Amino acid sequence: VLCNCQGTACCAACWQALARPQPFACLGCGRDSVDSRICTTCYSSFRPVAGAWVAGRYATPDLRRCIHAYKFDGLAELAAPLAALLSVQLERPPVRNILARRGTHWIIVPAPADPRRRRTRGFDATGRLAARLGALTGWPVRDVLERAHRRPQSELTPEARQRNLRGAIRFRLPLALMGTSVILLDDVVTTGATVRACADVLVAAGARAVWVLALARG
Repeated sequence: VLCNCQGTACCAACWQALARPQPFACLGCGRDSVDSRICTTCYSSFRPVAGAWVAGRYATPDLRRCIHAYKFDGLAELAAPLAALLSVQLERPPVRNILARRGTHWIIVPAPADPRRRRTRGFDATGRLAARLGALTGWPVRDVLERAHRRPQSELTPEARQRNLRGAIRFRLPLALMGTSVILLDDVVTTGATVRACADVLVAAGARAVWVLALARG
């Protein structure tokens, strides 16, 4: 995708370039953060999301091309290198400290796709990433959220995005999350409206903490 190497969608050299660590920052204001925890100023706007670990910026051309090729061009073989990119974030020392401090009851939950767009693409892009990440980390993947069809978030203002998702995310399986800590997986986080709506549902179902893990921040 990036260098036209034959036989692979993302060669080792390109993957290493994508995997360069980015500074930890608050998802809300973008200020530096020790471990990407939501800062005290922004927390009231993002609660119950505790923080967000993000591999890169969507404005970075190479990362944007990979995400676009995976989601919109159907290049499914990119799921493996993109999931590996996510797993790198979980190995960074500040993140490992959080994961260890909260014990071993972590699960991975993919953010749900709009059902119409999932049918159009022919696959669940985030769900496939979650399955790959689960295989890499050994953590269970729980596809417990569903999303009703709404107008695409990309067409809306930041204020309208939150209203658009009101009531759109639902807990679809009778699975108790009591006592678990959740890694909520999404591909691109822009305003945070989707992950906030998902986190509300997860906490209502018993999750004790929700951290976001994403490929890019828009």
